[in-house]
Amino acid sequence: LLKKLPSSQFGLLEGGVKPVADMVKESGAKAVLVHFWATWCGPCEAELPEMMRFIQSQTGDVLFLLVRSMTTPSRLRSY
Repeated sequence: LLKKLPSSQFGLLEGGVKPVADMVKESGAKAVLVHFWATWCGPCEAELPEMMRFIQSQTGDVLFLLVRSMTTPSRLRSY
């Protein structure tokens, strides 16, 4: 567990980038789960539906960041 957030920034599906600290502050979340995945990874694709159901079942206490690898935003929208 981290006591302080790293100074990382992530690209947004809508375009642009945002620091993780800003995302957490805006969401009011008490915890952050960062999940790295890729569309070319079979196990990643297989687990994504279950991950989405889990995310949708949670309250606003957790901020979920799904970080993709080398995939265009237009391809991601199909997921």
